[in-house]
Amino acid sequence: MCWKGTLIPRINEKRSAMLGMTCGAIGYAGLAFASHGWMMYAWLAAWLGAGMVYPSLNSIMSGQVPANAQGELQGAVGSLFSLASVIGPPLMTHLFGMFSAGAFSIHLPGAAFLCSALLVVIGAGLVVRAVRHGAKIPHAHPAETVSSTGG
Repeated sequence: MCWKGTLIPRINEKRSAMLGMTCGAIGYAGLAFASHGWMMYAWLAAWLGAGMVYPSLNSIMSGQVPANAQGELQGAVGSLFSLASVIGPPLMTHLFGMFSAGAFSIHLPGAAFLCSALLVVIGAGLVVRAVRHGAKIPHAHPAETVSSTGG
């Protein structure tokens, strides 16, 4: 879905980020407790709203960083995405294994989805805090050239 050109401009970035995170958390929680195959499709439909999160947060972050630091911002976001892509699969696989193999008294194969919902809720709290306390940074002046006089 193309959220960037349709819904996000209508309701603004902050609201669309929170709406997307809410859809993501609800979708993940629903997936955790789905007991039939058709339920997976229903919860995935609810989860689709999470597609608004990245473009919304990207827009919010870009507005809080000076023009001459946009590359650093995008590099940092890419690095965090890569880190999550490395840590996430083993963590979620471990949770699935622990909660479905009987290692705990609770048999919950959807524990990884519950963990995902919890992480989304924590992320939403961080976004609320950052947006509430984050002031827009004035446009930075181009870096001054320092001349070396050799000596």
